Amino acid sequence: STIAHGFLSLSMLSHFAEYSVGFVYNADNGVNLTVDIYQIDIDDRLSTTDRIPNTPAITADMLAAGIAGAAEFTSFAFFQNDFNTRTRGIDVILTYNMEVGEGNLNSSIAYNFNDTEVLSGSFVNSEVSKRRFEEGVPQHNAVLSLVYTVGEWDVTTRARYYGSFTDFGDNNDDNDLFQTFGAITFIDVNIGYNINENVKFIIGAENILDTDPDKALHQADRGKLFSRNSPYDTDGGKFFARINVNF
Repeated sequence: STIAHGFLSLSMLSHFAEYSVGFVYNADNGVNLTVDIYQIDIDDRLSTTDRIPNTPAITADMLAAGIAGAAEFTSFAFFQNDFNTRTRGIDVILTYNMEVGEGNLNSSIAYNFNDTEVLSGSFVNSEVSKRRFEEGVPQHNAVLSLVYTVGEWDVTTRARYYGSFTDFGDNNDDNDLFQTFGAITFIDVNIGYNINENVKFIIGAENILDTDPDKALHQADRGKLFSRNSPYDTDGGKFFARINVNF
């Protein structure tokens, strides 16, 4: 029989509140769907301040305080927890299980939308810090998986999608340069064989097409070819063989 139900949850702690509402649908034909909509409010978040340029007056004070090498400092940053954020998002997972030929095909797609907004505090008037928190990770992410199983063999194909995000780099004029990195999709494939109920041999590849993300334009001084804060691996294709053992 088809089963559908919803749920509502509320979690509140000091400086933290989470609200969510969800829906679950299960059908006899192998279709399963879950939807979770949420909002997370966090007060007094911890991060570093914007860079504070050094001045002759600050240098003189540090030298008078006996701080070695004070004249070589160009800027400063401090940890602080004086800004509030709100994150809203949705998680959707759809799965479908069916018989195909001599085996079984399990397919699934998982999608997440995640949006963070700086509400108050010192970061509201700081373009660098505000954009780092609001645009520093992709808002859209999705994973499509297909797993086909026949006897002791299984083949898994996965597509990972990451939406665009914004990173920044420092230039010689002590300004921050923003760069938006475009959306990207990686393809992973692996083949597994169950030697027995406790041992499984797997060969496969992550990013089998050796797809490269956008190159970083403003981070050469850091020796970075790609974004230093990339939410995904930037090392290209990887091939592996491994044995999983359950004790």
